[in-house]
This record gives sequence, structure tokens and C-alpha cells, in this order.
Amino acid sequence: MATITTRVNAEEKDLIQSYARFFGLSVSDFIRQTVIEKIEDEWDIQVADEAYQNYLENPSDIVLFSDIEKELQV
Repeated sequence: MATITTRVNAEEKDLIQSYARFFGLSVSDFIRQTVIEKIEDEWDIQVADEAYQNYLENPSDIVLFSDIEKELQV
């Protein structure tokens, strides 16, 4: 497993440790989860923005959920 090091001041270290401990996590697990969630959130925003831009450029390409349901029913 790889290691990433980051520097924080004493106050930030105490805050991070307290928060992680409150939720029953190690500092490593807390930071890993937080970073991954941030990346996933940013990715979701980017995908949503692209989808919305596509909708604005091609509003006739919209597919209704009810139409998809009809197609999937056998």
C-alpha cells in the first residue's frame, strides 16, 4: 500500500484526530474516505454539468423515464 504524507499544524492535527475518533475511525481511514468522497462528488458535478449542457444544446434528445419503462416491459 502506498503512503501519502501531508503536513498540518498542531491545532489541525488535534481537530482531525478528534473528529476521526468521534466516528470510530483511524485518522488514515477518515482522510482516505474524505478524499475519495470529495473526488466522487466533484466527478458527479462534472458529469451532471456535461449532461445539462448537452440537454441545453439538444433538448429534443431528452428521453422520458416513462418511455424507458415501456421499452423494458416485456
